[in-house]
Amino acid sequence: EGFIGKCRVKGWRYILWYKEGSISYIAGEYRAFRKEKKNYKEWVLENGKEWNDYVTGIDYNEYRVNLVEYGLCRRYVHKGGGRKGECEEERKIFWFDTDFLVGRKNVQTLE
Repeated sequence: EGFIGKCRVKGWRYILWYKEGSISYIAGEYRAFRKEKKNYKEWVLENGKEWNDYVTGIDYNEYRVNLVEYGLCRRYVHKGGGRKGECEEERKIFWFDTDFLVGRKNVQTLE
């Protein structure tokens, strides 16, 4: 919150890697509105999928923030060693808090 205030005073724009739990209110608002906003987009890959989603205009202590989610899920088979032939799944989710306008045309460039 202090950083966002400093950016506003200095006229700086920001994209912050949002760690869930740092401001739990923002995460709660994102979860509450994400299905209603219908901004989710998914790409199926040969070995999994990637997706992004976002909610804009979250009100937080006189600030309006936009939260962007980027995720990936990939499956792969170990090719050697003691785990040869075993399947494994990798799943990662990243959230970004920004004051930049977010929309379907630019959401991927913000990730």
